[in-house]
Amino acid sequence: MNRDDALKTLRLDAEHDAHSIEQSYWSLVRRAQSQDDEHKAQLEIERLNVAYALLAPAPEPQAVTAHRPAAAYAPASVNSARPAVAMADGVPEAILAWLAAEGQRISMRWRGRVIEAGALFGAVIVLAVFALVAGAPFAIVLVCTAVAAAIVWAPWRNAEQIEHEDQ
Repeated sequence: MNRDDALKTLRLDAEHDAHSIEQSYWSLVRRAQSQDDEHKAQLEIERLNVAYALLAPAPEPQAVTAHRPAAAYAPASVNSARPAVAMADGVPEAILAWLAAEGQRISMRWRGRVIEAGALFGAVIVLAVFALVAGAPFAIVLVCTAVAAAIVWAPWRNAEQIEHEDQ
């Protein structure tokens, strides 16, 4: 996406300021969130995020001190307008980023059934704990839990293919 496309996406003219970018972005995001089709709304919001990232002025850099590490300057909101960027190179952050990305892919694969898939997997975890407490062999419980996790994860369900089948 280039600057002209970003202006069209956010419905702005060439004469814009930071306030009008922000105002237009949030107005269009709220409108997209109110759509009935969750997948279409998510795609629209992603497009708006890219446009906003291109047009919004960069935040002013702040000094990193020993009392306040660089990660403390990260946006507090999970629904940040800018695309997600890893704030640190640590392993826990990478794992959390991967889990978040997989969570989004799972929600796209099970569009309209996210609650059911989450409840199913939650129930499997609870039953696995009860089975272990009751003395079931760990290996068997681990295999059964892994099979259930793989079914919910469903990497063989391509989100784009599902979109075409629904139409």
